[in-house]
Amino acid sequence: MDQASATGLRQGVEGVFLVALATVGALLLDHWFRLPSLVLIFILPVVAQSGRHGLKPGLMAACLGALSYNFFLVPPRFTLRVTQGEDFLTLVVFLIVAIGVGNLAARLRRATVRSAQLSAANLHLRLFAEHLSSLDHADEIGPLLVAELEEKLDVSARLCDTAGPAPADLSGLDWAAACWSASARSPAGRGCEVMAGSDWFFQPCFWPETQTLVIGVARSDAGIPVPPDDRYLFNGLLDQARQAALRIGLAQNARQQLERATRARTRDTVLAAIGHDLRTPMTTLRGQILAVQGLPEERQVLADARAQILRLDSLVRNVLEMARLTAGGTPPDAQIVDLVDVVADALSDLPPEAAEMVDLALPSGLPMVCTDPRMLRHLLGNLVSNAVRHGQGPKGVRVCVDVHADGLAVQITDKGPGLGATPEAFFNRVISGPSSPRHDGAGLGLAIVKGLADAMGLSVSAANQPGGGACFTVQFPASMLWQAA
Repeated sequence: MDQASATGLRQGVEGVFLVALATVGALLLDHWFRLPSLVLIFILPVVAQSGRHGLKPGLMAACLGALSYNFFLVPPRFTLRVTQGEDFLTLVVFLIVAIGVGNLAARLRRATVRSAQLSAANLHLRLFAEHLSSLDHADEIGPLLVAELEEKLDVSARLCDTAGPAPADLSGLDWAAACWSASARSPAGRGCEVMAGSDWFFQPCFWPETQTLVIGVARSDAGIPVPPDDRYLFNGLLDQARQAALRIGLAQNARQQLERATRARTRDTVLAAIGHDLRTPMTTLRGQILAVQGLPEERQVLADARAQILRLDSLVRNVLEMARLTAGGTPPDAQIVDLVDVVADALSDLPPEAAEMVDLALPSGLPMVCTDPRMLRHLLGNLVSNAVRHGQGPKGVRVCVDVHADGLAVQITDKGPGLGATPEAFFNRVISGPSSPRHDGAGLGLAIVKGLADAMGLSVSAANQPGGGACFTVQFPASMLWQAA
């Protein structure tokens, strides 16, 4: 006899005993109470059975009580015949009341049992959450979840990554159920409509940054792995594991961001120190060269030396700016600036003889622009310096501004050898080579121009001029223009 049959037999015997006890009590009280009052005694077995074992044992006790009342108490006694209409009505009312009371008692029992189950489940979930809170690595969550499911639900549990090969101890149907569950993000297997013939029940884990991980459970008796009474605890354990995985992921991201911020601060400190250490002596040398009053034949040597110092200063600034852009840099410090002043500042970094090669065509009444002045000065300075190196003759470089409906465009043109068949490729070159029409230096300048433009929200383009030479255009969108009232 299996456990269910034994439980049913025990409940039946208990019901018969309670009804017999109620019958003896009614017979003892027969001399003092009328029959309609004695029938209330038989409600007690119904309440007891429904409250202890559920509605079915309660209904059985109600039927046995009605038969016992009719056989032992209703005249003619010791028969099941009912001759009086009043007695028949009493039996009918008794059955109706007994069924109603039994149903209420059964529902109260279910609510009590469910409340106890939820209390126990919440206790398990709290303890499981405490265990998860001590973990620092996501790969430790799976083994702990599997052990908790096996202990609390009395099942076999496993964690499957459907992106990998099929485990040897799973059948083809079981593995197909696991893969379907991962791809559809829905339960599959035993107890579900999808692949119900599988021995295992699979459910996605819904952990961050993974779409292929599922949890599988099975019972040794081939029963439903997760019956309705266990569903709350099962889902709660999976949700706790998912939250732990999310917490660990966020903590790791926070640590990585902190490390990046620390490296960025260290990098900025080192770059500032290098820039200071390199530019301080160059500034001193430049000032000393300007202060030297030499012979006429020495002035050209001093001018050449000053030009080389300015070139070295520009190279140092480019190297430092490239380091900032490569490492992520700092966000632009947007300010309302005068474009004419920024262009003038960019030209002031050139040697006097180079500045004389630039033809400025800046119309009056230009709108102000909202951008980072330091970055814009560096961007324009690199473009002008590049054009000066390749311009030919006086006024070989032209800087003009065009205001249009879509914004504002700054164009720097020169009369040099042009940019070849792929002008835009110059922005991606770090070191220019002999195959380039402009191969007389490192390619940091234009790469930095592209990086600065992207950081400030500008667009920059390169093209060949029809009559020869190169044309670089920096485009400001209309949203960055500011016109004084």
